[in-house]
Amino acid sequence: MREALSDPGCFGSLLASGWAQAQEVCALVDAIGSRAFNEVLFDTLRDRIAVEHFTLYRFDRHGFDICCAASNDGSDAARDRCRRYVEAGYWRRDPAMVKAQSLSCIHRPVMFRVTTDMIADAAYREEMYVGEGVAERVVICADRPNGRFGLSVVRTDAVGRGFEDGEVRALGDIADVILSAAAKHVVFGAIESSRLITSFSSVAEIEAGLGVFSLELTLRERQVCARILYGLSVHGIALDLGIGEESIATYRKRAYRRLNIGSRHELLRRYIAAVNPAQPSGDGHWNDGLMSLERGTDMGQACP
Repeated sequence: MREALSDPGCFGSLLASGWAQAQEVCALVDAIGSRAFNEVLFDTLRDRIAVEHFTLYRFDRHGFDICCAASNDGSDAARDRCRRYVEAGYWRRDPAMVKAQSLSCIHRPVMFRVTTDMIADAAYREEMYVGEGVAERVVICADRPNGRFGLSVVRTDAVGRGFEDGEVRALGDIADVILSAAAKHVVFGAIESSRLITSFSSVAEIEAGLGVFSLELTLRERQVCARILYGLSVHGIALDLGIGEESIATYRKRAYRRLNIGSRHELLRRYIAAVNPAQPSGDGHWNDGLMSLERGTDMGQACP
């Protein structure tokens, strides 16, 4: 695996990059915390390097959080790729990530260039490189006040080659700015956490997450709330717990009153804030995430 541009001297200053780059940086800063951040970041990258997919993330030895991801054809390919990368645990076996996690401090960006022949793990290599037709992947990592961040850009065999050294150097010139912008974007709550996804994987996971409300809710109330969040109807919850539908309605009413909420939507917000406290549960950036989670259930039959 090649390591490039890890010397801070390799990163050009913003002033030396000219007025055009300064304008792009301003656009990226202005987009922080907004839904336009993905698009503006992709434009910033494409002006320097012919990238087909990119993923921006925060990570440590215990977890991997997706900040944003996009593909040049407008599809969800980059996002889907990253979810498989996280769910299969490949981020723990990725040589670039292993190297990045072994570093105690990364004050200035370090860069890793990875090609298929550098991947020793057969399963990871076949699914994420050979299967995806990846010609080369470039990873840039650095520490910021709220965590360690990484940017991954991918070029596939469709282009016919990996990245040119000049392209990689151009990417390195703006690495500091991109990672700092990502860190601020996360602060404003625009992070999609893979840990949050697993918090909805089963009734048992949701019940465990609701354990933070043990002082407010009884065990039975938490059991009912967990099944509401999982998408079960009143009838389904009654069958699952072996109690009557009227009892389910009573437990739900009590739980909502104790939590000072009035709907399943508000319960979802409280649960998200509890299991993923780095993300705000207020208005704004949560709207898209809430909609996607709710579409995963049968809204015609789910509890209110």
